[in-house]
Amino acid sequence: MTHFTSIIDLTDINEEWDRYVIESEMGNFFQTSLWAKAKKSQEWKALRVILKNPDGAICGGGQVFYKKLFGLLYLIQLQKGPIYDPNDQASAIEILEEIKHHFRKFPFVFVAQPENSCWDLRKELLKNGYGTSFGIDLEESSTIIIDVSGNQEEILKQIKPRKRNLFRKTENLGLTFIESTDRQELDTFYLLHKRIADHREFDIQNRGFFDIVWDQFMPLGWMHLFMEKYEGQTICSMVVFTFRDTLHIYRIGWKDGFNTLYPNEGMYWFLLKWAHEHNYHWVDFGGIDKEVADAVLNRTAVPEWAGHTYNGFKLHISENIVSYPGTVEYFHPQLFSSIIQLLVNHPALNRLLKNIYRLFRHG
Repeated sequence: MTHFTSIIDLTDINEEWDRYVIESEMGNFFQTSLWAKAKKSQEWKALRVILKNPDGAICGGGQVFYKKLFGLLYLIQLQKGPIYDPNDQASAIEILEEIKHHFRKFPFVFVAQPENSCWDLRKELLKNGYGTSFGIDLEESSTIIIDVSGNQEEILKQIKPRKRNLFRKTENLGLTFIESTDRQELDTFYLLHKRIADHREFDIQNRGFFDIVWDQFMPLGWMHLFMEKYEGQTICSMVVFTFRDTLHIYRIGWKDGFNTLYPNEGMYWFLLKWAHEHNYHWVDFGGIDKEVADAVLNRTAVPEWAGHTYNGFKLHISENIVSYPGTVEYFHPQLFSSIIQLLVNHPALNRLLKNIYRLFRHG
């Protein structure tokens, strides 16, 4: 195991850490201090455990977000981390132990979702006091990914026939697509996004979150805002992130009354072409529920409820499903785990517990 020094970092922006995240094979924009600044708008605080080798260079670490619930209980989340040398898994365990040690004086729920390739780390954690998360994944542990490195025909081969035809059809319906650098267009995006969220009853980030994300990620070319227009009206808008060789679809909103123009299909097809033209290798559609992904991969019936959600829309486009390590959780004190299990088995309290867990995503 590498000899290193462990440092607790509570600063808002840490450029040295961000450079390490960007350069690491395990790096993800969720682990940057820039993302921490955006999370601050949702009342999450950030803490980093940073490992440095004898030369003073960063050799590992993990960034967590935390907040207090009911004035005492800490909720702690580690998303797509820690980051470490894959040949030195012991350093990953050390990072997690340092995080737990920092909060040891208080009861806490620590929810961690390892980086996409870290299946062995998840297995090790499950052997050492962690359990499979009762609540939710910080990000869904399955997604749909399209390879956009080939030509258009090679891209379309990954799309189901009906959507393939609709994709082509949208090219002749008078739709125009632009990448906007006008900050005021965030208002348009958010109104469309919020209206869909209110109608379908799901949680979203507050408006200020997107302003901060714009300030932090737009200058780096990591955030992009796309607008789809018809006869001068914006009928669909999407926020995406680009990091290394992948475009990540993040949030979308659209206007009712334009179904015959297939605005969502048009936007997805435009983004696939845009990503190819800008030399990205992959487009990540964003997560789908594990239960749905497992049904597709195991060739069993997809749950009926999924058809009326984002799961159904994405699966109608493609079934190029990729699965990642799911979320694990750790309770302190351990007796707390037994109490949680009692709550899980009580229907009314179970609902309360699930609402608490929703804070891990959008609280």
